[in-house]
Amino acid sequence: MSKTLRSLACASLGLGLIAGVAHASTNLLVNGGFDAGTNGGFQANNGTTVNATYLPGWTVQSTATTSVALYSTGDAANPLIFGFHVGDTTAGVASIYQDFSTVSGQVYEVSFFAQNGGGWLGGMTGVTTSVFDVVSGTTSGSALGSDTQSFNGPPNASATGGFTFVAAGGTSRIVIRDISVQTFSADALVDSVSVSAIPEPSSFAALAGVVMLGFAGMRRRRAS
Repeated sequence: MSKTLRSLACASLGLGLIAGVAHASTNLLVNGGFDAGTNGGFQANNGTTVNATYLPGWTVQSTATTSVALYSTGDAANPLIFGFHVGDTTAGVASIYQDFSTVSGQVYEVSFFAQNGGGWLGGMTGVTTSVFDVVSGTTSGSALGSDTQSFNGPPNASATGGFTFVAAGGTSRIVIRDISVQTFSADALVDSVSVSAIPEPSSFAALAGVVMLGFAGMRRRRAS
């Protein structure tokens, strides 16, 4: 291989490394895909029976007319999907939440999959996903970010939602709320919930500097 080709190969490798870091993400949530749970049918409200084995990492908040369920997808790589089952025509009576560690001032990206659960009676189904700052174990008020995915069409319609937010403290809370009305059976389904930190531009610049220094060093060694 000529020196020019070797140089191009090294440059490509360095750029690939930078791109890999840019796209690398670690999900800060526990059981964001809901596959760590046990598919045990409908579960009671208010988190009394759903945390330890059924829905690890999440806490349920709901009313007496609400239950939650894990449904089989038939996909071995992603076997379960979470669903709200609300026997109520009032939107927003059920939600799940999870607290996670954040760094104040850091930018984070949230993504999630939502689907019409098939219980559509002509009314809207959907979910709103929000992130709040947590102070003394409770949310402090205003959402740091939010996105709503809703459906007024046929069963199994789906969409991917997401947003970015800037953390205000050391703990944040993600809340997924069912906003469905006039439904029966499964309302909105949720899966692949992820929160990941977005690397700062300074991190890319530092990595690029290391790559360029290494590249320059190889050229000097070849020239000597």
